Amino acid sequence: WLLRNVRPSLSQPPCADTVETLTSPNHTMMSRTLVISLMLLLSAVVFALPDTARKLGTPATEVVSRLSGDVDRRIAAPDPAPEHRSCASPSATNQERAIRDKQLRQRAVRERRNDDPLVSIKIAYHVITSSAGAGDVSDAMLAAQTQVLTDAFSGANVQFETAIINRVTNDNYFTNCRSADTAMKNALAKPTDEYLNIYTCSGGQYLGWAYLATTFTETDKRHGVVLRYSTFPGGAQTRYNEGDTGTHEVGHYLNLLHTFDNGCNPGDGVSDTAPEASPAFGCPANRDTCTGGGLDPIYNFMDYTDDACMNEFTPVQLNVVRAALENNKPLLLANSLTSDTTTTTTITTTTTTTT
Repeated sequence: WLLRNVRPSLSQPPCADTVETLTSPNHTMMSRTLVISLMLLLSAVVFALPDTARKLGTPATEVVSRLSGDVDRRIAAPDPAPEHRSCASPSATNQERAIRDKQLRQRAVRERRNDDPLVSIKIAYHVITSSAGAGDVSDAMLAAQTQVLTDAFSGANVQFETAIINRVTNDNYFTNCRSADTAMKNALAKPTDEYLNIYTCSGGQYLGWAYLATTFTETDKRHGVVLRYSTFPGGAQTRYNEGDTGTHEVGHYLNLLHTFDNGCNPGDGVSDTAPEASPAFGCPANRDTCTGGGLDPIYNFMDYTDDACMNEFTPVQLNVVRAALENNKPLLLANSLTSDTTTTTTITTTTTTTT
């Protein structure tokens, strides 16, 4: 464009007394230098645009719609590419919050966290697929998910091990696992005072859900975690396929609330998570939605950010986890105590076809 439009204008002098100046060798050289400089400048701007968009956290070709309601991790489209996180874990009632807060205060008085014995929680995976074969999760992906959980909760001296893999073919459970939640768990659950039951299915519009430890008695079969099959490490769920949906839901299972629960005040009831007015999506560095208390806890496993963004529980959150085991899941705790960090459990695999 510059060569076509700048040079022709130089060849058409506006008046006779400027012809000699414009067409002189020195001026011609200056013109060429100017054209080349402008072309290089434009090229630099064009190539810088994608990087600038990346640094701003706004992909140039992506428009993400966001919800800020109470529903946990809602997604607007079927897998493999939801618009953002969503899980269906119920919010804590005032009574549940009061119970959890009392348990946490009691643990703070004892100051036992650094001396907590090692716990190795056995997982019973229920991999539910459709009759057409949709929803399969490989043994390797299950093993990777178990390791993700162990890494995330290691600060509470809690690890996980795969004990049972139950492969189930059931169209209703796979497609309607939210509405069929109770029936599915009643049919499939292993004893909840011995195992953490994790169920995989389509998830519908959710990535997962779990009930708080305070919601039911310990042996109630409704306890456990339900996960969308594509959220496991290496799965097809864009931005949510590193296993941290599992981390988030196990956090609920052990009495952790969302970091944005009840907004800026009273918040999630954890003293060392900064207050947050609404869920964070993506990985919005320096986000600050509440006055005072610091930047939003976007790196926390109990927010709604991408898996690649999540990487931490706080010390008080880890105290909540231990308090949940001691007070709400004492039988599971007793059945999970171990002094061996290298224990290898023999994995039992079963296959079931139901209607």
